[in-house]
Amino acid sequence: MSVTGAPPWLEAPSSWRRLRIKYLGLFFGGGTPSKENLAYWSGDLPWVSPKDMKQSVVSDAEDHITRAALRESASRLVPEGSMLIVVRSGILQHTIPVAVNSREVALNQDMKAFVPINGFSAHFLRYLLRGWQDSLLLAWRKVGATVESLDFDLLRNTDIAFPNRVAQDAIVTFLDRKTAAIDALIAKKERLIALLQEKRQALITQAVTKGLDPSVPMKESGVEWIGRVPSHWRRTRLGYLSMIGNGSTPSREEPSYWAEKGFPWLNSAKVNDETVPQADRFVTPRAMQECHLPRVNPGTVLMAITGEGQTRGRAAVLTFEATVSQHIAYIAPSAQIIPRFLLRQLQARYLWLRQESSGGGSTKGALTCEFLRTVPITLPPIAEQDAIVARMDRVLAHQGHVVDLLSGSVEKLREYRQALITAAVTGKIDVSTEAA
Repeated sequence: MSVTGAPPWLEAPSSWRRLRIKYLGLFFGGGTPSKENLAYWSGDLPWVSPKDMKQSVVSDAEDHITRAALRESASRLVPEGSMLIVVRSGILQHTIPVAVNSREVALNQDMKAFVPINGFSAHFLRYLLRGWQDSLLLAWRKVGATVESLDFDLLRNTDIAFPNRVAQDAIVTFLDRKTAAIDALIAKKERLIALLQEKRQALITQAVTKGLDPSVPMKESGVEWIGRVPSHWRRTRLGYLSMIGNGSTPSREEPSYWAEKGFPWLNSAKVNDETVPQADRFVTPRAMQECHLPRVNPGTVLMAITGEGQTRGRAAVLTFEATVSQHIAYIAPSAQIIPRFLLRQLQARYLWLRQESSGGGSTKGALTCEFLRTVPITLPPIAEQDAIVARMDRVLAHQGHVVDLLSGSVEKLREYRQALITAAVTGKIDVSTEAA
């Protein structure tokens, strides 16, 4: 079944052939036509780049070029039925994106196309690379590259095992059917997770703007997206309820600023949960003094103020004394507002904060401490804040448990899909029996 000392992707039936990938097809590279010539970018030929490699079959791309652009640049015409592979991109830290094109396309310079010859199946190779991507990433990663890249010579010269074309097609048909069913189930669970997360946001917003008693008299808040609030609540601004500031990042080139044990230093990755219980990095007293780092007390709310992903606008409550980077704002609440109620208020404003920080109210792509001081806050009495927090903690804990169960199920389905592909492309599953 296997070859002694061979890489894992060669553990296949002895009847299967073994050849280097370069003997099974031709490779084409890509290029970028001049961006200064706008006429090049008005055609109907899909120009595929890594951002288009999100599907198993590529039928279109975000960008299109003309035939003239193809002739006058390093880009090449890739025939239908080729295997496309990303060879340079940050995504190669964990994934090798591969796909088969269902129409003629052109490529950019971060892509390669494999055009099969002698009856070899591009779809089979796509599944083989997906099934063994973790091992192949280790084998092909280019050492010393400034951007994550695959060593193309190593890729071309890798031996693979494969059956005859009839068996290849049977494996591809089996995996198409099985993975489609698994992907549909994953999508269903992910939609349910998204709905629960939307409901979570709605519950928080309802609680911190309307309160828990629907019978109390209401008044206009003066803020359109908040609407009416209980008439005994006070409307104020975040700057009147808290001290707001941010920190900095000591130079990485100064060893005396960093230590294995010292004063905890936090960056924006730490606000993805509702509490911050520990630090991963520590700075020295010298760094605290020379870099003017703030001492942030437990009970302070931390907010990520930069980033284009989901992190910007996220908030969490600090549970220990620490300092922070320039990418985090610390919001130290006064006695008028309890930390977890402030957290819920900011969570309710998450989407609004992100919208405002994308050009509407502060520096594009970032929140500022000055802007945060102007954020409107609806403020009930302390006893009511406590009651709202207690209710939300109970409700959201139950909902979070359901989301965790669904997320775990999705992860197991992904693991099963990967194991199924790996087993099929190395002959460990009799696909004819499975099909029957």
